[in-house]
Amino acid sequence: MKFYNRILLLGATGFIGKELRKSKLFSSYQFLLPVRNEKYLNQNTQNITYIDIIKLTEQEVQSSDIIIYMLDDITLLKNASSNIHHYIGLTYLEFIVKNMTKGQHIIFLSSRMVYDKDNIIPVKEESKLYARDIYSSIKIKQEKLIIDFSKKINFNIVF
Repeated sequence: MKFYNRILLLGATGFIGKELRKSKLFSSYQFLLPVRNEKYLNQNTQNITYIDIIKLTEQEVQSSDIIIYMLDDITLLKNASSNIHHYIGLTYLEFIVKNMTKGQHIIFLSSRMVYDKDNIIPVKEESKLYARDIYSSIKIKQEKLIIDFSKKINFNIVF
């Protein structure tokens, strides 16, 4: 069984990311956390390294065993138009998947907001996708992008 040493976590300062950072999981692995907010950049610990998301390199992507992508792309540029948000979000995701190497794993956290316009509960993986707003539209496009790349370069993906 392979032991995973390094996890690249995009979205670590968001709603779910904040809870993850409190978990025991964070004491067991080496984490690289690209962030937008400068206040985190000086909070490195023995097993957590924060870097400016703009400075994320190909080598950092390739040296990570697992990539957890839960970046809320709607908030990447607070004052930009929705078209720029959309472009920037897909660009980060494209950068990640294009620089992955064989044997890496990606965990992509989407949103229940991409399923069914009628809010049917429980939501199932086979539920129909429905883009009700810009946020869900971006998440659906991200899912498609990851699935397409996973088929091309044969990497493991967990939704």
